[in-house]
Amino acid sequence: MTGRQVRSNAAKQMTFIDRFWRYLHEQFWRWILGESELQRLARKCDVLDLSVQMARFRSCLALSEHLTAQCDQIFDLKTLKVDQVSEEIAVADGIDKNNIRLMQTLRGWLHRCDYVNSVYQKLLALRDEPYASHNKVHERMLEELWTNLKPQTRRAHGRITKEWSEIGFQGMDPMTDFRGMGVLSLVQLLYFTSKYPVEAQALLTESNHPTHWYPFSVTGINVTAFVIELVQERLVDIKIYQYADISDPSRDVMDNGLDAIHEFYCDVFTSFNKLWKESNPEDAMAFPSIFQALKGDIRKSLQKRAFLYY
Repeated sequence: MTGRQVRSNAAKQMTFIDRFWRYLHEQFWRWILGESELQRLARKCDVLDLSVQMARFRSCLALSEHLTAQCDQIFDLKTLKVDQVSEEIAVADGIDKNNIRLMQTLRGWLHRCDYVNSVYQKLLALRDEPYASHNKVHERMLEELWTNLKPQTRRAHGRITKEWSEIGFQGMDPMTDFRGMGVLSLVQLLYFTSKYPVEAQALLTESNHPTHWYPFSVTGINVTAFVIELVQERLVDIKIYQYADISDPSRDVMDNGLDAIHEFYCDVFTSFNKLWKESNPEDAMAFPSIFQALKGDIRKSLQKRAFLYY
C-alpha cells in the first residue's frame, strides 16, 4: 500500500471527536509551547508502550501535510535510507537536528519501519515463488504437511491421488491449489501443522464434518491470501515492530518477524474454524459469506490498533 493509501485509511478511521481533540492538542502544543506532534511524542516515548508509540508515529506521518514525501518512502515496501529520511523529517517538521535524544528516537522508529519492510519483502518473495513438483524441497514440505495432519496414514496411491482431498485439497495434485499464493501458502500450512499439530489435527477432523464441512488446506490458502491483503494495507505492521533490533539494525532477526506473521495466520485460521462451527452452516456453500464476515471483523480490529490520534 502506498503512503497515499495509508493517509487515506488514517483519515477514514478518525471520528469527529478524534478530529476535534487532535486539532485542539495540535494547536495548543504547536502555538503555545512550540512543539510539533512528533517532538511531543518523542519526549513522551519513555512512558509509552512500543505499540502505542508506533501507532502514534504512523498517525503523525499519515495525517501531516508536510511529511507526505517521507510517508510515501516509509510505506513503500522498499529498503529505507534511515539517516536520510530522518534528516528530511527533521527539516520538514522543524526538529532541531542537534537534539541527539530526539533524533535517536526518530531513527529508532524508522529502523522499525525499515525492518517491517524487509520482512514483507521476504514474505512476498515466498508468495511469488511458484510451487514446483521437480523441487525436492517443495515436495518434502508437502509430504511433511500430510504427515503432520495424518501421522498414522500413508497414502495408498502415491503423489498424484484423490487422497489429497482428505486434508482439504481440491484435486489430485495439490500443486494446482498453490498457484495463487505460491510457496508461501504451503509454508504457512506447514508452520501451523508443525507448531500446533494437536490443534491442526482437531481442525482437520472438524473440517471433515459429514454435512457442514470445509476444505482444510484450501481454507489455509485463503487465509494466506487474506494475510497478504492485510500486509499490503499495512495493518499487520503493529505486530512486527517489536522484533526489530534497533541496537544493531544489521543483525538478522528476519525470522522473528516472519514467525510473527505466521502466528497471526494461525490465529486467523483458528478463528475461522470457531466462527464456522458457531454459524452451523447447512453446507460448504456458506464458506464465502462466513469467511467474508471473519475478514471484516479482523480488519476492523486491526484498523483500530494501526492508528492512534492523540
